[in-house]
Amino acid sequence: MFPAKYDGKPYPVNGLGEATAMALRKVDEKTAAITLTHAGNVIATAEQIISMDGNTMTITNKTLDPPEETASIYEKQ
Repeated sequence: MFPAKYDGKPYPVNGLGEATAMALRKVDEKTAAITLTHAGNVIATAEQIISMDGNTMTITNKTLDPPEETASIYEKQ
């Protein structure tokens, strides 16, 4: 858990690979955009989407170097 607000401003983080800061932005009621940076440079982005019924969360991660995209899907128990 990291102290951050959904205001688009970078907040310091530890334990996320090379990332030293994370910025969160609320896109809409079900979607959040995440930007990870190192030394002020963007190294990855992510999008978190909650399904309409609230039972599924999908997180899509995109790294820049090397360029790669992965997705994780979580079901509410």
